[in-house]
Amino acid sequence: MKKLFLISCLLLVVTMSSHAQGIFNDIQNNKIKAKQSLLALMNVTVINPVEPFVQKHQTVLIREGEISAIGNTQDFVLPENACRIDLTDKYVIPGLIDGHVHLKTFPDIQLENALRWGITSIRSMGDNAGYIKLLKDDIEHGSMKGPDIYYSAIGMGDEFFEKNRMRVLQMNSLEYKIGEAPWLRIFNKTTNYDSVVSGARNIGATGIKLYSHITHEQLSCIVRKAHLHGLKVWSHPHLVYTDLKGIAEAGVDLITHASALLFPVEWNLEKDGYVFKTDYLESGRIDSILAMMKKNGILLEPTFAVGLQELSKQNVDSSTIEANIEVLRRALNLGITLVAGTDLPLPQRMSDKPILFQEIEYFIDLLGMKPSAALATATINNAQAIGMQNSLGSITPGKIADLVVLHKNPLENIKNLAHICFVIKKGEIIIH
Repeated sequence: MKKLFLISCLLLVVTMSSHAQGIFNDIQNNKIKAKQSLLALMNVTVINPVEPFVQKHQTVLIREGEISAIGNTQDFVLPENACRIDLTDKYVIPGLIDGHVHLKTFPDIQLENALRWGITSIRSMGDNAGYIKLLKDDIEHGSMKGPDIYYSAIGMGDEFFEKNRMRVLQMNSLEYKIGEAPWLRIFNKTTNYDSVVSGARNIGATGIKLYSHITHEQLSCIVRKAHLHGLKVWSHPHLVYTDLKGIAEAGVDLITHASALLFPVEWNLEKDGYVFKTDYLESGRIDSILAMMKKNGILLEPTFAVGLQELSKQNVDSSTIEANIEVLRRALNLGITLVAGTDLPLPQRMSDKPILFQEIEYFIDLLGMKPSAALATATINNAQAIGMQNSLGSITPGKIADLVVLHKNPLENIKNLAHICFVIKKGEIIIH
């Protein structure tokens, strides 16, 4: 471990820009005496999504992949064997989390690119979890570079399966009959929901995604049983046979795709296309639903980028777009926790900036959020969505050392998230 750490430090000096090389000169000549690797980020400005939000001239001590301590550099007593990096004029934020990802073509390339852009965790929503588990295991075992992956099983009514067999086949595996894979289950009158939950747990899923054609009775049953066994439930805002009000009342953990919050009560995409009931904003219906979401602690994921993309395809007028944004403003004013998810591909090329950066910007540009609050949507809020708020999402002693070191302050301009010096995942330095 000692030798590998020193080699990685030396490689960083060779491969980083001339400016960044100066940061690592101290590493090149440092001797690590203890068996446990220690990494000290010195004189850095810590930017957190929780109080205190900004701490200048700090030292962050990382021990065995965890944040061990944080304190003012002037008063910090460092262990002699710590590998020290002077980060004067640099900024460190928690590793970013993309809360809505689908992994398809060449995921190994996309995953490594995402990590180098500072995305240290992702939530895979409704993919072939058998395959996703293999990717997750490869990353955890070190045979592949990428963010940590948290993923879902998915449940849909049998009517959806019958009408969308090709889409379903893409998520299935040959060893299972359609609807019987532990990550892809049909919900009907004969469904054993204890089996659904145990299957999801056995495949390593963090939660169950509810997609389409699900009745209120089925919804209530799966929420109850999933929560009993420690699984999250993430739902679309309209399940054909259960509308948003019923979903909020059932107490799911998260509702995704805010652009569908204004869909009519009796709505079916295949029959009706995209229809928005903007009068729900005046009737009190949306406000009552948001109040129920707040009461039940339900998170809301706007998926701005893909939502605006879809609204553009449908040629809806500007008033409809503004009505959708107004729903989110009301949610924010009510104190509902918003999370950042893209529902779009990870970077295929390293030159492609992650869409997550744009998603975070939308929270500022469209909702008027402060940069610190927008940053929280992709850090501590998403950590809550996957049930990892005690381990991820903030720079706090005892948490996993998933960090991004930046050249510029993202609170002055959120676009500075792209000015990456280097990334740290579980204490390991990853060059940009």
